[in-house]
Amino acid sequence: MYFTLGKIMDYIKTKFKNNSSFQHKLTVKPRFIDFHHIKVIKDYEYPIHRHNSYELIYVVDGLYRCRINERELYVEPGFCFFIKPGDWHADSFRKGQFHYVLHFELLSYFNTNTSLSIFNNLELPEERVTSCNSDEMKIFFENLENESTVQDSYSSLILDSVLESFMWKEVRKLSPKILSKYFIKFNEQYSFNEELLKVFEQNFAKNIDIAFIASKMNVSRRTLSTRCQEFLGKSPIEAYGNFRINKACEMLETSKKTIQEISDYLGFSSQFNFSRTFKKFVGCPPSAYSSKT
Repeated sequence: MYFTLGKIMDYIKTKFKNNSSFQHKLTVKPRFIDFHHIKVIKDYEYPIHRHNSYELIYVVDGLYRCRINERELYVEPGFCFFIKPGDWHADSFRKGQFHYVLHFELLSYFNTNTSLSIFNNLELPEERVTSCNSDEMKIFFENLENESTVQDSYSSLILDSVLESFMWKEVRKLSPKILSKYFIKFNEQYSFNEELLKVFEQNFAKNIDIAFIASKMNVSRRTLSTRCQEFLGKSPIEAYGNFRINKACEMLETSKKTIQEISDYLGFSSQFNFSRTFKKFVGCPPSAYSSKT
């Protein structure tokens, strides 16, 4: 969108926002330990060993061969493989093979001494293999390598942050049937949020109530209220109000509609009611918000 500010400057403002109207209440975080890469000079059988942290192997060149808990596994170039704490692991290195090895822990936000599990312990090793984009993986490991050389108080935080984004992208690729109860709960939360968002999107110009939302989602009002509080930290009506006001903010930022037109579009009974509701959620009236953007 093109803006002009008096006669002082002309500029182009392009904004990229979080596409989700809901925030997940995560209680886990990955902690970066280390990583290295291995270029195999000659064939070698790496002895069996047991892992006490997560290991992620990304294969760049050559077929990666190993045994996990007495089960043979072959991983093609361009794929990642998760090894979990407690796994018995033996590598069969072959000349010319090249791969990265990343170690991390998965910890609770509330108890950093508690390790959490991604998997349900019923999965097969081959079910922990994911396909990766080579360009993205190159950038990921370059970022880790560059930040690992920095010695300051921010480095460990940045390393964990880089790892966190990558880990959630990889977990997203895994089948829900192999995930632990915590991650199944996370998937349930995502599905619930998406279904709720769909109801809001289809009815944002209406003054809907809990009974209406519950009927559209085929759940009881109690279940709806409980899940909203658990997953979103607010009531269904608060979530709906927040959704409408987020839409109003987006329109104020990206459209040329007047405040009255936005109020009408979103189904508010009056501009006064819209402005009052907007201030309740945002902290300022829409006229002030519009001038800031």
